[in-house]
Amino acid sequence: MNQSPSSDAVSAALEKVGFPLHVQGSGETDRAVVVLHPAPGLTPDVHAWLERLAHEGFLAVAPELHHRRGVATIDPFTEFGGDVQAFAAALPTDEELLQDVKALLQALTAAGVDEIHLLGFSYGGRAAYLVASTVPVSSAVSWYPSGVHEYAFRGNPGLPALTGLGFFPSAPWLGLAGGSDPILVPGELEAWQKALTASGAPVSLVTYPEAGHAFDIHHGFGPDAPDTYDAAAFEDALSRTLAHFADHAQRKGPST
Repeated sequence: MNQSPSSDAVSAALEKVGFPLHVQGSGETDRAVVVLHPAPGLTPDVHAWLERLAHEGFLAVAPELHHRRGVATIDPFTEFGGDVQAFAAALPTDEELLQDVKALLQALTAAGVDEIHLLGFSYGGRAAYLVASTVPVSSAVSWYPSGVHEYAFRGNPGLPALTGLGFFPSAPWLGLAGGSDPILVPGELEAWQKALTASGAPVSLVTYPEAGHAFDIHHGFGPDAPDTYDAAAFEDALSRTLAHFADHAQRKGPST
């Protein structure tokens, strides 16, 4: 039987990662979830997820992916006046994302955490899909991911559409999408589902027809935007997420 890691070993390993991390839960578990934030960064909603996952017995870790800009969050309306292309250009590229997440996964593994799942939202959902297609992890879940099947982050060529480039997860991946998501192009979910099925990858894409983007949060895209929360979609997606992690609990994360 593998010995559980110690809090000191986990803390020491995470301190060496080299960029800010937000951590909830016991360092004496070998079960971790790496939470990849949406484009704006470490919002209160992400912190709520860290608390929720810690309550479920996971070590929950969220990296600050905007650390190269020296911030935890970016307000696209304050900083870019709502210019979505300028905002996209400010986001970390795939090369930068993979560099950061690989460093974090290797630190967790070195500390003795050998069951590592990914959970991402929107931009972070795309990142979770990319990582699960590139690095061995236990499983991954993406909530309302954008930019996977169609190029969504115009202004940032470092964030291309992924399926057309042959990226498909090798770890069990669950996608949770809003069928009324205004960020997706018409027919995108259907085309993406066909590509996923044809790939033979261990994937499942669930669509909530009435839900839009960010269906788990109580605010919209901008100061006067309507609430995007969809209670039925959120509750079902939450249940599926936790069940997905439980179903793939014995798959081990990266060894190097």
